[in-house]
Amino acid sequence: MNIQLESISNIEAALDKFGFIETGNPQIPVIGRIIIGTAQKDDSLKMIVLEIGLEPAEGDKHEWYWEISLNDESTTEYVSKVHNTGFTTYFRPSCAACSVVPMEFHGGTLKDFSGLIINDIKRNFID
Repeated sequence: MNIQLESISNIEAALDKFGFIETGNPQIPVIGRIIIGTAQKDDSLKMIVLEIGLEPAEGDKHEWYWEISLNDESTTEYVSKVHNTGFTTYFRPSCAACSVVPMEFHGGTLKDFSGLIINDIKRNFID
């Protein structure tokens, strides 16, 4: 497989500016994805996608997860699925009736575990 990965510094910069959207799905209320590279596999060009999101944890808490996958127009092949990270947060959705109250996180943030994501990327694509 021929892999063209973005530079680690570009991926780190993207993590610093990472954007999340609210899904309306209580099982995954917040999600975000970025393309961190491409992989030529057989005759297919696949995107290397990093997904970061929240899933329910104990009580009102949510737990962060990330997944790295190879995607083309019809298939998804997971390279890494990191759930049960231990990084939790309280999530408050944005106001559905107005646009002035954005979603909020109180607790663990992406900055707390972005180094682990970078290490996961290195382990799967560089080391």
